[in-house]
Amino acid sequence: MKNDTIDWYDRNATSYFDDTFSLSLANQISRLTIHLRPGARVLDVGCGSGRDCLAFRSLGFVVEARDASEGMARATTIQTGIPVTVADIRATCDVAAFDGIWASAILLHIEPNEVPSVMTRISNALRPGGVLYVSLKEGTGSKLVDGRWFYYWCLEDFLREAVSGTRLSLIESWKTEDTRRAGVIWINMLFSTPKEGPRVCTDTSYP
Repeated sequence: MKNDTIDWYDRNATSYFDDTFSLSLANQISRLTIHLRPGARVLDVGCGSGRDCLAFRSLGFVVEARDASEGMARATTIQTGIPVTVADIRATCDVAAFDGIWASAILLHIEPNEVPSVMTRISNALRPGGVLYVSLKEGTGSKLVDGRWFYYWCLEDFLREAVSGTRLSLIESWKTEDTRRAGVIWINMLFSTPKEGPRVCTDTSYP
C-alpha cells in the first residue's frame, strides 16, 4: 500500500467512518460465518470503520481488528470501543492463528506485484479448515482517486496470479454492484484452507 493512500485515510478517518459505517455487508458476512464454529476467532485485516468487526462480535465471534492507518485505527477505536492495532497487511506473519479472516476492500490498495506474497501470508495465518473472505473492484489497471490508489482485477487473473501458489481453495465467488457508485462491480471470493497441515510462515521480513 502506497504511503499516500495511508496518508489519505489518516487525514480523512472521521469522514470515512461517517460515510461507511452504516453500510451493510450482511450477506457477505453470513457467507463467511456459516463455515465458522461458535466463538471462532476472526481477523479483520483492514477494518476501516469497524462496522464489520461489530457485526462479527454481535454474532458471538472473537474479533481482532487491524488497520494500516493510525488515524483510522484511532477513530474506529474511539467510535466503536473495539481496540484496533495499527498493522500493515503486507507484514502479516501469524501462523495458524485464526478460524476466519475478513479482507474486505483492502487488497485493492495493494500493488499487484505484492498481492501474491500477501495472500500467502494470509493463508498461513488461517488455522486448518479456516475460511477467508476477499473483495476487490472488478476492472483492469490502476487509478489514483482523490488521493488513494486503487488496483483492479478480474477473477481469473486474481486466482491465477495471487492464489494459485497458496494453500487456499476457492469455495465460491460472486459479484455485487456498489450501492453508492453506479457501474462499480465488486468481486467477492470465499476461500478455505486444508483441514490439516498448516504451512509455517518463515519469512518475517518486511519489506
